[in-house]
Amino acid sequence: MQYGDFALWQRSPEQQRRQEESLEFWKQALANAPPVLDLPIDFPRRAPPTNSGMRPLRITLGARDMTALRALARAEGVSTFVVVLSLMQAWLHRLSGQSHVVVGTTTSGRSLPQTDRMVGYFTNVLPLCADLSGEPSLRALLRQTQGVVAQVTAHQVLALTQIMDTGL
Repeated sequence: MQYGDFALWQRSPEQQRRQEESLEFWKQALANAPPVLDLPIDFPRRAPPTNSGMRPLRITLGARDMTALRALARAEGVSTFVVVLSLMQAWLHRLSGQSHVVVGTTTSGRSLPQTDRMVGYFTNVLPLCADLSGEPSLRALLRQTQGVVAQVTAHQVLALTQIMDTGL
């Protein structure tokens, strides 16, 4: 399979149907998503927004912290990614006071085994929405996040731009 074959496959009737199903999924999944994460800031937001102040946040965890995160993941039957994502969502909830928090994550976009060795850009950003209303326990949040990750992965056939173009 070459990239052109992949592009043709994406336009097949079966894939068009999957994209329509995925669009319905995204409409429901993001129905309660806030338009903006209302974080405490020290100056008013610019209109229109820019990315001029955007800087990556880097957190370095020591070996003991990583061992503890991995142990929690094993004990709860989830991946370390789910544990870290859940903790980040809980932190953003505490900072913003919002019950729904959306975090973007990247996927390889290579859902077909034939694309594993193919040269081309497949990466996609997917929004993950957490519902923290009712202050769920960490265990409940981990289960919820694991379910959201599984659902989002199953509906990754749409690019983020296609999801956002629908007005969600």
